[in-house]
Amino acid sequence: MNHSPRALGRRALALLEEWEANGTKLVTTPEIRAAMGPDTTEAAAKRMTYQLRHKGFLETVRRGVYAVQPLAWMGNKAVDAAASIAALSNRGVAYYVGFDTAAGHYGWNPESYGSVTVAIPSGSQVRMRDVEGTRVRAVRVPQRTFSLGIHTETWRGQVVPMSGRELTVVDAVSRVKLVGGYPGCLRLLARARADAKADAHEVAQLALGRSSTRLLKRLGWLTEHAGWKWSEPDVALLRSGWSRNNRVTLADRRAGPPGHWDPRWELIINVPDDQLKPEAGIR
Repeated sequence: MNHSPRALGRRALALLEEWEANGTKLVTTPEIRAAMGPDTTEAAAKRMTYQLRHKGFLETVRRGVYAVQPLAWMGNKAVDAAASIAALSNRGVAYYVGFDTAAGHYGWNPESYGSVTVAIPSGSQVRMRDVEGTRVRAVRVPQRTFSLGIHTETWRGQVVPMSGRELTVVDAVSRVKLVGGYPGCLRLLARARADAKADAHEVAQLALGRSSTRLLKRLGWLTEHAGWKWSEPDVALLRSGWSRNNRVTLADRRAGPPGHWDPRWELIINVPDDQLKPEAGIR
């Protein structure tokens, strides 16, 4: 809820100015008390927290966690989705910002400020709430996905765990619907190819760790279709994870035409040609 701005006391103003100068985006109840000085009582810290919340300069993200609102907003701006998601770390929730949102952060996908995609472990009971008009989409992924390929990134002013460039590529191929279908995935892969910070060998290693023949074959075919040039050692690495006698299709077997056989990746391409053009998926 927004409130009309009222005059701030000197102590409250000093706190806000200090947080703004330090780039502080989130504060907890103990941090507010500590910032007020060593002689501050718990009751005094609670009064200060209430005052700043009541006047709109702190917005509750989770219990005991607050997003600091810039003084320039004069208490009239609600908490944003990035602050809400960053607060998950304070609750000990395992997650990472990924898929289309991570791709947008790396410049491979149009950034969408109306939705955010977050990966959480399979079986997780965490409920992701939409925040001030932003849809927060929770995607459940296997627990092993959290072991490699996740980095800390500053995203929309918040420090969050995010899939690295290589994991973002693997995730996009594994869930093409989350990145705009095949046209969106191919656009993403074409831009990733031109990104000097993306390491193709690490992409192959991460994909191999998923133990999925279908993922490995689809990754090889889709990346090459988007202009990637794999080294022979990396092609051999991808092929080393194939199971024998596995007849794999690019899309689900029930989707699209019967398709044609690609001997290099031993894959049936059953997606219509008009969906396999990167430029067709621009949003």
